[in-house]
Amino acid sequence: MRSEQVDSLAVFRLALGLALAGLLAAGGVATAAPASVAPARLEVEALPACSTRDELVARVVARSTRIRFVNDASRVPDLTARLEIGAKGVVVAELLVVEPDGRKFQRRIEAPSCAAATDALALVIAITLDPSANTGEVSPGGTTDAANAASPPAEAPPRAQEAAPAVASLPPSPARAADVDTVAADGSPAGAFRFTVGVGAEAVAGPAPVAMPGPAVELQAGYERTSILSPALVLTFAHLWSDPLNEGAGTARFALDWAGLDACPVRLAVARIEVRACAAASFGRLTAEGSETYDPRAVARPFATAGGAARLSLLLPLHLEVRARFGAGATLWRDAFQFRPDVFHRVASVTLVGDVGIGVRFP
Repeated sequence: MRSEQVDSLAVFRLALGLALAGLLAAGGVATAAPASVAPARLEVEALPACSTRDELVARVVARSTRIRFVNDASRVPDLTARLEIGAKGVVVAELLVVEPDGRKFQRRIEAPSCAAATDALALVIAITLDPSANTGEVSPGGTTDAANAASPPAEAPPRAQEAAPAVASLPPSPARAADVDTVAADGSPAGAFRFTVGVGAEAVAGPAPVAMPGPAVELQAGYERTSILSPALVLTFAHLWSDPLNEGAGTARFALDWAGLDACPVRLAVARIEVRACAAASFGRLTAEGSETYDPRAVARPFATAGGAARLSLLLPLHLEVRARFGAGATLWRDAFQFRPDVFHRVASVTLVGDVGIGVRFP
């Protein structure tokens, strides 16, 4: 009888030891492999009535508990989110990601409302920082609809109908450096007409003995797409003149009134900078006036060029942009000007044009 009690106690002690060992092992496994944290720095540029940093952070955290936003961006991705309300209530959202190694990529989203744009940005940020983040419908408070995440319902709530399609074709990839993608609210590549009116200062070298400065007005119409093939036409009007030039036998003044047309089939966009390559042509009237001579007179001659130009635009908030242009063209008529019997100037074979100004985009 005593030996049976000893055996039962030994079996109980052995079972208890194995159970404790199992619990310790399970606890060791749970603590040995904690979920890694994905830190990043985030800045938000938006009107408070449209969206805020806290709102965007809440929507990101609702999709992934691994993401943490910090203030130091020296060794973590640096994210800048911008939301701007455009024409007809369309909200344009941009996300610029700068990796610690200097690589950059950008996403541009067009959504019907600020809420939809904020949801779309949150999804892009979450997948960028945590590929395992939830891509289903979530609430800013952090609750997740598991069934919705697994398979979207046949009839989604209004917010899902606005936000989810806006990023349906946006799988972010940090490896695509300096990439700019644009999607419309229905998930299709965005393409829209844009019009720009600009004013600036222009200088032309070649028609006169010295470079002639003056004011210029530009009108641009373009069809902007996600493709590099985003054509645009730019029409420029300018009035240029020179100071009086003492040429020995008299004093000469030059003036040029001309219109230029740039046809720009391609556009390269990086962040807020756009570069266009254009074929350029111009036509106008070159006027020369001679004075302080025995036979003072003024003459007007046609002037035309054909060549190319490069255009640079820096996009600013509130639909503003800073514009610059440099062009070169072959001069089609090369007139000579003289105070008899000496020719003091012949129009150069190549005309150079440079201008800088500011423009307003519509929409």
